[in-house]
Amino acid sequence: HELVKHSVKAEKSLKATKEISLDLGAMGQVFLNLMINALHAMPKSGKLILSTEDTHDGILTKIQDSGAGIPSDVLPRIFEFGFSTKGEQGSGVGLYITKEIIESHRGKISVKSQIGSGTTFEIWLPGK
Repeated sequence: HELVKHSVKAEKSLKATKEISLDLGAMGQVFLNLMINALHAMPKSGKLILSTEDTHDGILTKIQDSGAGIPSDVLPRIFEFGFSTKGEQGSGVGLYITKEIIESHRGKISVKSQIGSGTTFEIWLPGK
């Protein structure tokens, strides 16, 4: 219902076929955090794309939004504990926890962003 509320169109391209080991609850929190952040970046409308693909040694997941983007001076700090650009609406722990969960699965997270064009989070997780 949040996608409808924000007039955000969602697309998915799920092509990954490799098996991976993960804690479903914890990884569910990762995707929830990233999608909530994407919705906050697109308060009036936009597009959210979730895609997966196999890599030679695991799976790559991308969460892309067409939101405002993250300023280059802020980008290096987004995974820091307590860092938030949302004022009183943000606790500054969502992306920190997201990174910790991914790393506990021996994975990696990276982000690319461009002001006015959106943000893409890439999550790589190792295969079995």
